[in-house]
Amino acid sequence: MRNTACGRGSNWGDGLVRRDLDRIRHILLRCEAATASKHILADFCIQDRYQINMMAEAGLVDLDNPSSGPYQFRPEAIDHLAIPRRLATFEITWEGHDYLEAVRDGLAWEKTQKAVVASGGGATLGIVKSLALGFLKERLKGQTGISV
Repeated sequence: MRNTACGRGSNWGDGLVRRDLDRIRHILLRCEAATASKHILADFCIQDRYQINMMAEAGLVDLDNPSSGPYQFRPEAIDHLAIPRRLATFEITWEGHDYLEAVRDGLAWEKTQKAVVASGGGATLGIVKSLALGFLKERLKGQTGISV
């Protein structure tokens, strides 16, 4: 299913080049729910493609263009329909699945977001993962009495 309109900003000046942890979580959830393990980059809107490129840099996904090696997100590689001129694919890595397990739970994700905002609004991917895991561990301890 092609998704060319993300609903949040459509121009380069609309915050496209900011990391969006909510969008990253959504992309991982969407990919995990799909029937195929490889995903076509062109099936994602331009804002998601930028996030996917950053996810590749962080090791959450493997991003590949079979004809010419690793895909690099470049504005000039996008035509007027916001579709890459070459077919690039990606798949979730082991680290990506681990990150998704940490942020999957809606309640833990909500608490994580609130904690980040309360601390000033910025956090690295590692801190976000650690916070989410902390909230999950807290809940597990409450349910089982076991500290993990």
